[in-house]
Amino acid sequence: MAVVDDTALVSDTRSIVERALDLRSGGASREASLAAVRSYQEAVAALPGDAALRLFVQSAAWNEALAADAAKATGREQREKEQFLAIWKGIDSLCLALQLDDRIRVQALALFDSQRWPDEVRAVWSALAGPSLFAQRVPADCLAAFAGRIDLPLLLGAVEGEAGEQELRGLKLAKSFLSVLAADFGGYLVEGRGELPLDWVAAAAVQPQWKDKQASSTPAEFLQVALEELLRLAAAGQPQLQVERQEANGRQLLVLAHARLFGPAGRLVLAVADDHLWAGTSPAALEAALAEDREPLAADPAFTGLLPEQLPAPSGFLFINAARCRAFLDAREE
Repeated sequence: MAVVDDTALVSDTRSIVERALDLRSGGASREASLAAVRSYQEAVAALPGDAALRLFVQSAAWNEALAADAAKATGREQREKEQFLAIWKGIDSLCLALQLDDRIRVQALALFDSQRWPDEVRAVWSALAGPSLFAQRVPADCLAAFAGRIDLPLLLGAVEGEAGEQELRGLKLAKSFLSVLAADFGGYLVEGRGELPLDWVAAAAVQPQWKDKQASSTPAEFLQVALEELLRLAAAGQPQLQVERQEANGRQLLVLAHARLFGPAGRLVLAVADDHLWAGTSPAALEAALAEDREPLAADPAFTGLLPEQLPAPSGFLFINAARCRAFLDAREE
């Protein structure tokens, strides 16, 4: 331990403290300091400069220890540690910043080069990367919402190499079915618009057109027909189920009624509209979701004010409007 002016240096290794003292006294070049490391400079520039706490991990410094640990392991444990090491070596640094002002903000940043990752890891990352636009589809008066993006056909393609012959046939069938879906997905909770106190709505983006430009239909049209047929097949095997068609804002809704699996109302409502597959607990909830005059969450300051300037369009989010949730619970108590 050493105390210099208003700074205390504590370490379990004497040489580390001595190197820090050399840097402070000018006995060592500033190029040997952390401030000269490119990944640290990028992290400081990207994260809040007035953070109350900053944690920085330079991944290369851990490579030797992780490699030695993997070498000591055997069997499955060794393979798992080697796979982790291969991913770790593609990461340049990790940085976390804690900011305390009118609110608590925790932001993290990982700098990496995906070209250094194994092919299958790079494929999985490609399936998850990119901005999610689902906040444009969420009403501003929601209680909670989440969103993300997964390119499912690409993700399944990444695991094909690990599958057996029978599993491979199943994966290829799943890829064909999922080819109608795009990557964006999400869902939200709103106050009930029917007999339920809460309604949930979920959606997944649908490809606007087939790869074959000469196709006579669109993926959305195909999905609409396929869903109705699947629901009718399900109802044929269970007489208590009913499939109904309803209209909402000029859009066709498919209502599966008397399905206990979907909660107290026993109902699932589906629609294919606006290049999205929608599902919800009531026709009223889906009608509101498809209304063109609703204010989106993406325009609500309560949501946009939480996003860092460096991340205006995240790949995913989990948002809870605590004030609106408290008001909802208080009203229910009354």
